[in-house]
Amino acid sequence: FDFTKFLEILRTKRAEPIAKYIRSFLISFSKKQWTVSEQVKLISDFKKFMSAKFDEFEPFSTMASVELENCHEGLEKLIMNKLYSQCFSPKIDLKRLDQSHREDLTKDEVVKEKLKQFSWVELAHLDIHFEESDTFIDMAIGELSKINNYRAPRDKIIVLLNCCKIIFGYLKQTSTEGSADSFIPVLIYIILKSKIPHFVSNINYIERFRDGKHLSGENAYYLSSLQGAVNFIETLDKDGLTVSEEEFDLHFAEYLQREEDELAAKEQEERRRKLEAEAPMPQRLIAGIGARAEERVSPSGVLFSSAQILGNSISSFLSPPASSGSSPRAKPIGDLDDNDEEDVQERQAMEASMAHRKDAFTSTYRMLRSMFPDLDKDIVKELVVVRQGNIGDCIDVCLELTNGN
Repeated sequence: FDFTKFLEILRTKRAEPIAKYIRSFLISFSKKQWTVSEQVKLISDFKKFMSAKFDEFEPFSTMASVELENCHEGLEKLIMNKLYSQCFSPKIDLKRLDQSHREDLTKDEVVKEKLKQFSWVELAHLDIHFEESDTFIDMAIGELSKINNYRAPRDKIIVLLNCCKIIFGYLKQTSTEGSADSFIPVLIYIILKSKIPHFVSNINYIERFRDGKHLSGENAYYLSSLQGAVNFIETLDKDGLTVSEEEFDLHFAEYLQREEDELAAKEQEERRRKLEAEAPMPQRLIAGIGARAEERVSPSGVLFSSAQILGNSISSFLSPPASSGSSPRAKPIGDLDDNDEEDVQERQAMEASMAHRKDAFTSTYRMLRSMFPDLDKDIVKELVVVRQGNIGDCIDVCLELTNGN
């Protein structure tokens, strides 16, 4: 999938009708407060509508099937990036939450508390008995922790798939039988140790807005596995673990003490802030603030600030990345360039990701060498390059190679 390529196509003159449809939909969607069921239907219907329009307008109508599928994926990512703050429950303004959004947040809080309460759980408490690897745990948690960095459903589910493949790869390497039976308990353990927020909201977001044709087979299995693991944690108590009464009571008492200490610390911080707010401000500080205020409201200051704001507002979400070549600059897509704060953050994240691509490849290589020490290092190195550092794809190939041997 090449999102940049889709955006480049969308900036061309021939794709202008498609860009207008997208722009119009985004504007219309944002004008009203929709329920979750309405959001799902509207976005699904729009993707179906655009599928027909792709067949009608060039260059989409003359594309090969692979290129056209890339555009369908690009469309989903574009609109969900733009609508994330209206569709992902933790990002929605509290006044705009409907019942389903509120239920997402309520369950998120339940799981969050469970993760704090059962942070002491080890694999043996889940009836998994093999030597634990810190490297493996860090790899799986590191991959899973990326889920809140992305806004597109496709990107989120890829994070889940990669985490699950790391677990499966490790189980294959450490146990001769029962690896499938061990998968869910180990996934539960990884989630408990990760302490990542908004698990329920992320799962529901993927199920609601990821194209249904991609929620089947392997994707469906791993997503349902994660759902099962989160449901287990949501209702977790002593009976769900292999633990003695004495050990459980000890850990629960420690949890209550931590909660009490955190509450006391918060109350102390609130009292400190209240005292600072009520304390009289020194005259010298007041004079300094007044002087700076005069500078800000001076005519030259206003003109200078306005020029800065105007300069900063020119960049757009769909503007092409800087290039050292001499190719002409493509045109942006009008109102799609809303330049909101989240767009800027994602662009920065994408640029940072590209800048550290070599480091990412090195990290993937080291992970694979740790998981599959018997494979030839040159084969692993070449595999990482061919598979563009995708840890999930690399693990699949490594498993095939080791099973073949």
